[in-house]
Amino acid sequence: MNPGSLEPSPNAAPRVRWRRAAAALLIFCVGTLIAAVLLFGESELRSLAGVVALRDGMAPREVLQQYGGAASRSAHRQMLQPLHAQGLVASLQGGSPQAGRFRYDLPVPTAWGDLSNDGRRLVTSDHTRVFLWSLPDATVQRAIGPRSAREATDIERNGWAFSRVAWLDTADGIVAITYQGRRSLWWLGGVARAPLALPAGVDGLIADQGQVALWSSGGGPLWWLAPGESALRELAHPDLALAAFTADGVLVSASRFTVRRWRNGQMIDERAIKAEYDPVGIADDGSFVLAPGGTGVMEVWQPGQPTPRARLQHTDDVRLACASSGRIAVADNQGRIHVWRAADGERLRTWEAYLDQVTLMRCRGERLLTSGRSGMGGQLGILWDLDGRPQPEQPLWQQVARHEQDWPGPWYQQALLSTGLATHAPTMLTLVEAHGEWLQPAGGALWVLTLALVVWLVRRR
Repeated sequence: MNPGSLEPSPNAAPRVRWRRAAAALLIFCVGTLIAAVLLFGESELRSLAGVVALRDGMAPREVLQQYGGAASRSAHRQMLQPLHAQGLVASLQGGSPQAGRFRYDLPVPTAWGDLSNDGRRLVTSDHTRVFLWSLPDATVQRAIGPRSAREATDIERNGWAFSRVAWLDTADGIVAITYQGRRSLWWLGGVARAPLALPAGVDGLIADQGQVALWSSGGGPLWWLAPGESALRELAHPDLALAAFTADGVLVSASRFTVRRWRNGQMIDERAIKAEYDPVGIADDGSFVLAPGGTGVMEVWQPGQPTPRARLQHTDDVRLACASSGRIAVADNQGRIHVWRAADGERLRTWEAYLDQVTLMRCRGERLLTSGRSGMGGQLGILWDLDGRPQPEQPLWQQVARHEQDWPGPWYQQALLSTGLATHAPTMLTLVEAHGEWLQPAGGALWVLTLALVVWLVRRR
């Protein structure tokens, strides 16, 4: 601009545009936030107030049946407290909401999982990603897979979201199969290998000492993959139900009628059984097979014998079982876990771990990995010691009983403390109810006004 001239400088126009853009962005953010509070604040306050105002005497079990979120997780921790004496090692609720570049909700759902041969290393899958856990503190050390559920289901871009996982117990680390698009086998960690395309319908996976075995649950064939190879070998076993590796690397496959043992892809022997239903578990040494035998009965079949070696009677239907280190673990459809001694069929312990059905059981060494649902939460994984633990000096169930007399206790209030609304939600809800008829219309009007003002600032010259 010339001295004494009133003409604007050439650099003034860009500065004005930047100021208007910044003002438009600020107005958009502030207006959107206030509009969201007006539109959705009432429902959030009602949820918070409902948790804070739990009626007297409501125990954790009732909360699990009615509430989700932080209150449900806190209630489940309270419900598990007396089970440490039953062998509870860790609840897989996750120690951090971030591992590497992946973020996820807590607790991390456990759709499938596997333990290493010594039972000291743990890997799980939430049907999208694979999680490696640090034990015994049970915190996520690494997450592998799509960074979001949306990314996992984008078959055109990825076509991979991990479901079944298994330890290789070699330098290769872990194997996992995908369930989106065409199924394939992936090697995760250790030596990098290209994914291997799998036959359609594969949904069973086990691994040991570098070997991998796969099958289809609908009675399909059994496939075996030798260490370091990339060609699947089909092993014939009609009406196959499941398979397992023994501690010495022998592959055992079982149906309702036969049990076969394989070594290096060659069948060693075949023995008959006469189970009423498909087997659901194989002992870690391959010496017996577990199969349901009617309402509440889990039968122990020794291959080659015409009748079951033992019939383990339960009060409810049983669907899942596994066996390791001379112990048999059985889950019924009421969320209870029963541990039996394999040698003589004596019941050792029974406890209630979930409110609903148990969905996963894996035995390795002296460890038991389970997953199931309690209330509105997702599938929660829990790690147990099959041999139990010594009783504490003061039984924890007595401590819980004392707390339950004083419900509602501080357990759920602490869960909401970080929100800053735990103590004020009922008061704020009263104000909302007094003026609630105009909150949502005002929020909508403010949102429209915000957009109009932003458009006017951006387009103004």
